[in-house]
Amino acid sequence: MVVSVTGRRGIFTDYVLPSHRLVVDGGFTPTASGAAGDVDCSAYSIPQNITPVPGGVGPIEMAILAERLVKMDLGIELGKWNYQQLQQEQMQRAATIAPIARLFFGQQATAYPQSIRTEKENLFVLESSNYQISFNSTTQSLTVARTNEKLTLIRLTLASNQIETARGITNEDIARWQQIQTAIDSTIRQSTDRGIEL
Repeated sequence: MVVSVTGRRGIFTDYVLPSHRLVVDGGFTPTASGAAGDVDCSAYSIPQNITPVPGGVGPIEMAILAERLVKMDLGIELGKWNYQQLQQEQMQRAATIAPIARLFFGQQATAYPQSIRTEKENLFVLESSNYQISFNSTTQSLTVARTNEKLTLIRLTLASNQIETARGITNEDIARWQQIQTAIDSTIRQSTDRGIEL
């Protein structure tokens, strides 16, 4: 039996797995064509049983296994997961960042309209090395994501100033956006139209 959780796509080939009865593929690597596991497709026919990726061991199972490993190895009892508390923390972080992102996008659109690219007729994007802010004029919504990541950190409906999405926001994100706020404040005080590195 083989249990693999390396997260390295296709590391187990037919050469590495000459004969096994059960292979549990706990690896999960996002790719452009979908999720991929640790077991290469060339080795799928070797074991009598194999968990598919996706569809076998997923993020929840991986989190539970990691939790049990910590308990077993360190001999400590971890607190229960509290999704509501985590969501509340994310909403609080989003509430800190969203108004800064809204102000920043507006400031850049006014002072440097050339920095805003039009992706579709109704979608306008401001992007830099750390973040991407997108404004959808049809839905009147603003989204914030990390550059080169598909995950939306924050989605804000402008008409109601309502945060619809808040996830994956870290303390590092908060610190970066507070620096941007300081730069915006400095720019306003000096009454100059300078760009701010996002």
